Amino acid sequence: MQSGANLAIDVGAVWCTFFKRPGFFSPLFHRALENAYRNPSFFTSELRDAGARICFAYCDEAIGAQDFDGTTRKLDDELDLLYVATHGESTSNGYKVLFHADDWYPKQTGLAPVVAVFDTCELTKTPEIDAQKWTLPTINKSLRIVLGFDGAATMARGARRGEAFAKLLLEGHPICPAWLRAVHSTTPHVYDKAIAIAIGDDDDDAAKVFEETTIWQLPGSRRQDFATVFWRY
Repeated sequence: MQSGANLAIDVGAVWCTFFKRPGFFSPLFHRALENAYRNPSFFTSELRDAGARICFAYCDEAIGAQDFDGTTRKLDDELDLLYVATHGESTSNGYKVLFHADDWYPKQTGLAPVVAVFDTCELTKTPEIDAQKWTLPTINKSLRIVLGFDGAATMARGARRGEAFAKLLLEGHPICPAWLRAVHSTTPHVYDKAIAIAIGDDDDDAAKVFEETTIWQLPGSRRQDFATVFWRY
């Protein structure tokens, strides 16, 4: 952690460990994630100790799409960083987050934090195409970094990427490279392929956000209506 510094950011965390979906075969397709709480818990604990304000930590039936899509509220509007750990899928309608009983399509609801961490499967499946979709007009201009996985993500007890990620951030490492390093250092690379996507006004801005942005100095909102992205595995 930077000497004498106090981390003045607002953080929210959400995770789901079990799922209530219709259908006889639903438990096979939406299996319980008994370890889903571990990474967001370790992550927020490290940041809280450094001074960050933890605005909320919701799980299972206490959270749903209506809490993010504006139906009842929009929790992500109040944050600098959102950490989500649950099931995720890349579909024909875009990336979706699977909550306890419903689904949220974050690219369709104006996702608002500066940094969004989706500790789920399939933030992307075809990154050359899927990463570009984070430039859609529905994306809030405040969103500058999206982190997750290309393909499957291991939700194992020993994969403590949340803790490793937080520690790298507090040491001052840039956010995007820190995510890639944290995942690959805590889980065999053959199983998990982390991806980091930076969003900018132009190619140079997106690359700068990717390479230089730290948790200690987050960038302001984009100025342009049309964005560009810089991404890496």
